[in-house]
Amino acid sequence: WRYMPDAVVAQTNHNSDRLRLYIRQNTIVGALVMGRQDISRPLQHLIRSKIDISAVRSALLAPEADLTAIIQQFWQEHYHQYAFKIP
Repeated sequence: WRYMPDAVVAQTNHNSDRLRLYIRQNTIVGALVMGRQDISRPLQHLIRSKIDISAVRSALLAPEADLTAIIQQFWQEHYHQYAFKIP
């Protein structure tokens, strides 16, 4: 039941919080969120709607990147653009 998608993995750890993202060309195709769950809703929408993350892709893949902060900032800036896609 362990499947590795054809994607690059980015991950971050803060105390007991962990976030792992599976990133393809310009989309996030999967995520694992452990600990605080406030990032899970934006990630669900980004993944389900296949939102283009090319604007932050390099930042997400940078060493020691704060993935949670990058995703939260991206979602705040683009929420209204994608809000119509949220079920």
